[in-house]
Amino acid sequence: MGFTFAGVHSDQYGIKVLNITRPLSPRLQAQTVKRPGRAGVADMGVEVEELQISIDILLIGESLHEIRQRVRQIGAWLRNGEEKGTLVIDDEPDKMMTVRWVELAELEEVALTGRATLTFLAPDPLAYAVEDDAFTSAGEEIRFQRKGTAPSRPLIELGGEASGAESGFVVKLNDQSLTYTGSLASTEQLVLDSEYKTAYLRREDGSRESALNGLESLVFPLTRPGEENVLTVTPVGTATVNRLHIQCRSCWY
Repeated sequence: MGFTFAGVHSDQYGIKVLNITRPLSPRLQAQTVKRPGRAGVADMGVEVEELQISIDILLIGESLHEIRQRVRQIGAWLRNGEEKGTLVIDDEPDKMMTVRWVELAELEEVALTGRATLTFLAPDPLAYAVEDDAFTSAGEEIRFQRKGTAPSRPLIELGGEASGAESGFVVKLNDQSLTYTGSLASTEQLVLDSEYKTAYLRREDGSRESALNGLESLVFPLTRPGEENVLTVTPVGTATVNRLHIQCRSCWY
């Protein structure tokens, strides 16, 4: 078994993976507030913490010098220009995480081998689908089921036309809705991004114009795992719809 980081598989560096340590799920941190004059604390819910993945590796070479040279090459690969990279582990080739390499435990050299532990930090502790669930309709409704075990923050795209202040769209995903009032040209797409809590008009040339001022609220909808989701768009006033698309960003705890 091995792993792929930043598009490069560990086999290319002659790495043998001995063990991979992954938590059952991201750790939950209870949020509490002390209640003056009363026993205990007030429960304010939980927050999901970051995730660490440790990989024990073995290097085998013809000389210690060769092993040291390979360690330097591996370090440059994992450093990845000080940027995060995508991690895919061989036993789950359909899932990926965005991680940063944060530690190489001291290399233990014995005979013509070297052992060490690589540690990756996943600021976002969820695993995402390598091939995401995406659905498109020329109508005003999409019913779909998606992969994963965790709610996801989708990207919704809407094509059509709206003339301005008296027209727009009500976009509803399950029991959550967003209302947009404003203009939309036939050559534009209205994009609602739940991950980054933003909305914009995307033009044919790829340029963007913020559409946040046209939203009645900034409560963006989520998709649900393991059940049917219903996405609908209702034109308001003289608005029309000719395309509805959702990229689910399916994910797992």
